[in-house]
Amino acid sequence: MCVCCVFVLLVWWWVSCVVVCSGWLWLCCFFFSRRKRHYGMSRVSVGWRCVIEKAYLAVLNALAPDKPILDYEPKDIGIFIDRCFELPKMNKSPYNIMNWDERLSCDVQDEDLVTPKTVQQYYKLLQGVFAYAKKDTIGYIRTSPCTIKRDFKQRRRGIYFDEEVRQFISFACSQKEAWKKWSLLLGIYTGARRSEIYQLRKDNIKLDKDSGRYYLLITDEHESQKLKTDNAKRRIPVHNELIRLGFLEYVVECKE
Repeated sequence: MCVCCVFVLLVWWWVSCVVVCSGWLWLCCFFFSRRKRHYGMSRVSVGWRCVIEKAYLAVLNALAPDKPILDYEPKDIGIFIDRCFELPKMNKSPYNIMNWDERLSCDVQDEDLVTPKTVQQYYKLLQGVFAYAKKDTIGYIRTSPCTIKRDFKQRRRGIYFDEEVRQFISFACSQKEAWKKWSLLLGIYTGARRSEIYQLRKDNIKLDKDSGRYYLLITDEHESQKLKTDNAKRRIPVHNELIRLGFLEYVVECKE
């Protein structure tokens, strides 16, 4: 076999591997490049179009795992949309100077969250990417995972299945550092905000004498505590499972 033939076969093998094994981020980049050729300049300049496309790719890269295009399911798309609803507005301070890890980990005020319309745009982008991959002239996938139905006129939080909750609890209990374990478990069993849990103090775990039940006092009485609104002040009963797992003993051992 001649050297040229070997070279052609190697190139074909490499291209096949990229198509089959590469994740959707590679496909997104390819999709954008094809769309540029099709629409040309359109009404948007090439420079501004590149800025927009980089922003979309940044969102995909931050919120969705990059894996083979065939492995994506409607469940993955649903999780992606739910996480998009938690994003802050990128053009608002201080989020506009944050990196993606900081944006995903910070507590965002309701008025600073992206609009449902923005989330819908992210979903439409995914629909376009997977529709492109499904084209008969492309054939990367046979069916698109973008089959879920969502109402983008209002905010709705996704639900967790029982098995998913059990996995969360198992993961929390496996944490070696006590603060990580109890932060996760409190989040699961109380529904309190992350910032509210992190600023809890020892004297915020109280016993109601009338009912004999322990509860968390969510307050801003201490100088280090802040609440989202005045209505955020409340009492949250300590779940029996938290007591069984040893939360009260952990509180006793804490300094403050």
